[in-house]
Amino acid sequence: MIPSTIATERLAATIRRWILVIGGFFAVSCLLISGSAVASMINASHAKTELVGFRKDIGRMTETIERSKHLTVRMPKDHSSDRIQAVTDEAARRNHCELVEFQTSTELQPYTSKYSPKASTKGWVQASVQFQLDGSFTGVFEVIRAVCSSPEPVEVDVIEITKGRTRLNEVTAKVTMRLMSMEARK
Repeated sequence: MIPSTIATERLAATIRRWILVIGGFFAVSCLLISGSAVASMINASHAKTELVGFRKDIGRMTETIERSKHLTVRMPKDHSSDRIQAVTDEAARRNHCELVEFQTSTELQPYTSKYSPKASTKGWVQASVQFQLDGSFTGVFEVIRAVCSSPEPVEVDVIEITKGRTRLNEVTAKVTMRLMSMEARK
């Protein structure tokens, strides 16, 4: 053989080997990439299935919340604390506020007026009432106005208003008041 032909054949063999190596490398790379893509599609399918389940759960929770907004709690009308709580609940619902907490003391104390200490208070007792509202500034004040305008006599001790924790346009109001009623005769 001619030396140039031998060199050409060696070069051709080397090029074939490199082509096979590079082709093998690309084939393995393509397999890995396609396997990764298939795994990603499977993960996306599972995530989509979970998302559909979460959407159904959120839908059911939203329906429950909407139904609970229209519920009315029936309370006995014997006690002034029950009536003032009913007034507060209704006013909060009407003014799109959330009544976070409502507490009344169970012990009745003899009534002493904060505004007129010399006034005759014989036969009157008082109970401490505290509640917390979250809502818009005007909504919160409408609730407080409704409570103070209710037929149940109250004296406001403290109204503490702070910026809302979750939304910028909301406030939190903590109200402490005394609820008066006539002492039951035995």
